[in-house]
Amino acid sequence: MMKKKDASASARRRGRWLLAAALSLAMTALMLSGAELLLRALRGEPGLYEGYRWLVDTHLVDPTFAEFRAHEQEIQEARAAQGMERGRDHPLFGWTYNPGFHMSTAGLDIRINAHALRGPDFPEEKPPGEIRVLALGGSTTAGEEVGEADTYPAQLEGMLRARCPGRNIRVINAGVPSYHVEDSFRHYSLRLFRCQADFVTVYHGINDVRLYGRGSTDILPKANYSGRALSPFVYEGDALGPRAGASFRWLLGSIADRSALLCSLRSVVKSLEPAEARAAAEVSSAGIAAFEAYTAALTRGIRGSGAVPVLATFAVAWPGRFDPTDGRKIEASFRTWLRKPGLSLDAGRQVLDLQNRFLRNLGAAERIPVCDVAAAVPPDRDHFLDVCHFTAEGNRCIAAALAETLVPLIDARP
Repeated sequence: MMKKKDASASARRRGRWLLAAALSLAMTALMLSGAELLLRALRGEPGLYEGYRWLVDTHLVDPTFAEFRAHEQEIQEARAAQGMERGRDHPLFGWTYNPGFHMSTAGLDIRINAHALRGPDFPEEKPPGEIRVLALGGSTTAGEEVGEADTYPAQLEGMLRARCPGRNIRVINAGVPSYHVEDSFRHYSLRLFRCQADFVTVYHGINDVRLYGRGSTDILPKANYSGRALSPFVYEGDALGPRAGASFRWLLGSIADRSALLCSLRSVVKSLEPAEARAAAEVSSAGIAAFEAYTAALTRGIRGSGAVPVLATFAVAWPGRFDPTDGRKIEASFRTWLRKPGLSLDAGRQVLDLQNRFLRNLGAAERIPVCDVAAAVPPDRDHFLDVCHFTAEGNRCIAAALAETLVPLIDARP
């Protein structure tokens, strides 16, 4: 009889414990759901506030969150109305611009021509008498942070025409955001040589810092555009699709990207992690060897196509001339490039100095013109928007420096 009572009491205790656990889980789920809904109501789609924090923490701009959200909403509506995206997947280049894309809203002025390059259309076959300058580079050449007329290739064209009267000069903007020097090597070798350029400027540097996190000079596979948000498109809602070879880690990250609560928690954890704990690696000799190999191969390819390569040193704004608040933003901006290879700020600067030194040495050894852009752009708020992207005035400084290098070369042509 006593055993039956004990068993009955034990069953009741288990029942009460299970009920309490179920109620606790239900309350926790309710609270988490409430927090998720509240964050969505305050911040919009998951990841939007993260994008805002990234922008204001790493750029010399100070919009309110309401202004940022309205700006992003304009972008999303313009993209939806156009029926195409700014970028598309590409089996050789990872991604390219989408021919025909045009956005002139939310302070943006981006027009993609039939050659999947930024700027006005032009015939692939060069007209008789035309002098063509092709500007290779990444986002700092594409210049999406400013209007089309304010990019350094567009300003360079105006300067060259003014200083070389009677010459029919066209400057083609071949900068593609996120591209490294090996991407431009592929791009030029497989497609852009058809533009029949007379001069090809090469402006690469900060994207190539990723080479210093590995021990090989082999050409790396290019990650697809899908899933990569590129400034000024800070938040792209449909860029969350699965990548090739999706892993469990990617799956967890994808889930987190869709939750406003998890996005917020991730930001908090990231902010608590000491910066130097993420940046302790030494500069690898394989990194500079890879940069040298790709750049040398690119210059040989340019010369082989009949064009004259013009190398440009790379300018960054760190440490620069900034007040403490802007200085912290510049540091945070620089770390976005240094985090993956695991480099400190000083090591990152050393990498860029090594690359620029190689460009000068290559120019001297191979008799290739070198434009010292790194010395031409003052490292301050008037010229930089973050550690490497430029204002209209910063782009003007680059154009002026390149014009000084190119005008004598153009004048020497028959």
